Amino acid sequence: MQLINARLRNVYNAILDDKPLATTPHSYGFAEVGKYLESRNHEEDRSFWQNYLNGAERLQMLAGAHYTSQAKNRQQIEASYTGTVELHGIAKELNIAPSTIFLYSLAVALQLITDQEDVSFGLLLTGRTLPVSGIENIIGPCINTTLCRVLLKEDKTTRESLQEFQAHLDDINERGYLGLVDIANAAGVDAGAIANALAEYRNLPASVPDSDDKDAFHSADVTGDDRVTAPLFISGGPSASGKLRVNITADAKVLPEPDAMWLAKHVSKVASWIAETGAKQKLSSMSIVDTEEFDLIMECAAAPSQTSSNQKNSTRIGSGSIVPVCMEKCSIQFAYIVAVLKAGAAFVPLDPANPWARKLFITKQVDATIVITSGQAVNDPWLEEGFKVLRADKELLPSNTAPTCPGNATPEDLAYIIFTSGSTGTPKGVMIRHSQVSAYIGAKESMSMEPATSRRLHLSSTAFDASIGDIFGALANGGTSYLANVPKMLTDFSQALDDGMANRVFITPAVAQMLTGKQQPSWLCHLMLGGEGYSPVLRDALLPFFSVENVYGPTETVVTATSYHFAKDQKDTYLPLGRTIGTCRIYVVKPGSTEIQPIGAIGEICIGGPQVGAGYLKDEEKTNAKFVSDPFVEGGRMFRTGDLGRLHGDAKFECVGRIDGQVKIRGLRIETGEIEAAIAADQTVDQAKVLKMQLADEVDRLVGFVVLHGD
Repeated sequence: MQLINARLRNVYNAILDDKPLATTPHSYGFAEVGKYLESRNHEEDRSFWQNYLNGAERLQMLAGAHYTSQAKNRQQIEASYTGTVELHGIAKELNIAPSTIFLYSLAVALQLITDQEDVSFGLLLTGRTLPVSGIENIIGPCINTTLCRVLLKEDKTTRESLQEFQAHLDDINERGYLGLVDIANAAGVDAGAIANALAEYRNLPASVPDSDDKDAFHSADVTGDDRVTAPLFISGGPSASGKLRVNITADAKVLPEPDAMWLAKHVSKVASWIAETGAKQKLSSMSIVDTEEFDLIMECAAAPSQTSSNQKNSTRIGSGSIVPVCMEKCSIQFAYIVAVLKAGAAFVPLDPANPWARKLFITKQVDATIVITSGQAVNDPWLEEGFKVLRADKELLPSNTAPTCPGNATPEDLAYIIFTSGSTGTPKGVMIRHSQVSAYIGAKESMSMEPATSRRLHLSSTAFDASIGDIFGALANGGTSYLANVPKMLTDFSQALDDGMANRVFITPAVAQMLTGKQQPSWLCHLMLGGEGYSPVLRDALLPFFSVENVYGPTETVVTATSYHFAKDQKDTYLPLGRTIGTCRIYVVKPGSTEIQPIGAIGEICIGGPQVGAGYLKDEEKTNAKFVSDPFVEGGRMFRTGDLGRLHGDAKFECVGRIDGQVKIRGLRIETGEIEAAIAADQTVDQAKVLKMQLADEVDRLVGFVVLHGD
């Protein structure tokens, strides 16, 4: 098409300027190409593809995308970027083709946003590399789609990798006319899915100048369309000035326009890095984040989101004390928590429903001498281990509402310790200071900032840190924290919300599914979703009825560090984490380092700022590994979340999964190792493994597998 386009341009401009037509080369018939292809040994070609593509998979970003000719049925975006690198010079020095550098650079850029070291995509061949006389002037169906695979190896220099890739491309150019169906059958791969990402390199300079000085032919918009309609199409080649120009056409559901622009930039930056280093360095040493991109990332990192003292004396609870509170949810529980805090002590919420062995372990771990409890929990066997038990009966509260003694808590005192799962089977205590929880409550963008008219449903277990927002987020702003009737919630969630006239609620996506039915609660206006991942399908089902906010933050950074309010016509195909609340900061770094990842690249999410917790109780090693110095803020600290995420080109963050073996079930973060250790404690069990699985009903469950001792 480009050859036809160039000739048509010459004729058009000559007629317009009343000049003689330029002589064009004689066009050879396509029959010679057909004869050559027919003469090839196709069995050898099939054997090559079987070995070359063994184990190749599509790009994960294309899951659900389809190769179709119906481009009009989707929203198509375009992005173009012309960098500073000329490929011909470095290609000549390395004795490889410019297309090899472009395609390798594309694979590296795709690896950044997919986190796949084995990168496969479709490749358009022009047919003009075949050993057929006069092929450079043949006009005919020379274009063919084949497959390309790049295994990115950090133990080799870029030069070695490029030369190895060039050898593969030589084979691909020679054997790529077997056809996708035959290639798929030979290699046992889904060729169509892999080719949903399609690449092409054009050796001829772009017909559109880099500047605005475009000729009459371009203004006439006689360009034709030689594009297949793959969900992601990346084209590279020299611009009119000889610099590498990268063009991307994509389905917006696969790659939003801002991310497409950054992908184009990153392809160019990788190629520039190869040229600047002479391809002598290993891929692991590459850094493509320039000053402009780093400044933008730092701006996004810190950008705010849019949108009973009498008993204290008698029980000797004071500054430095740590007091477990094991109570069913009730207003009296709130009073005792506040009393502990005002005494300068820290509270440790225990869920009465948890196994008593876990409650005993936690109580001993915090060196508690006093436990506050009530109801049936006062009869638990673990309380007989020598603790002073304070029964939280209503009559034990002081009759006067105002405290007789001022509290002596300081900003650096611990406010609470919440125990999460531990990877070794041992619960780990997350320590949060008054200053850290105060920063969260005071952040105007946080889920804790609510109007005095708020009636917020307190649904979360107090052992889950979302309860901090449920309790203090409402009360600190003059609102009402409405206690959930759990049995009623389980049978008729909407009616239970209406019974308490709740207008705001923080719930997990699993619970939110109960609000997608025909009957909606009358009072509920605002939903805060967090604690686990969910799909845009749930978001879209809720938006017609409620204001929906996506919140994110581990226990170690006080409930919520980012917030995103969905628009009613939200089009994102992913779920943005939004921007940081208060003065939190969020980064995406290369796992195992503090090196900032480029925009669009997958890395570990780290959170900095005043909400970063004090560390893990009695675990200096884990604390030092996870709570680290913030290299971007002098004297600052940040928490390595263990979550994988990326910063999109439109300045929105996304979480894409976990680095380690943690899973989330109904919003609760669980280390499968803790459960495995408990199972393995049984003397009949030799080995134990626990997995998060969906069975026939598609509900997330933890499923345990055991190997018993032979005897």
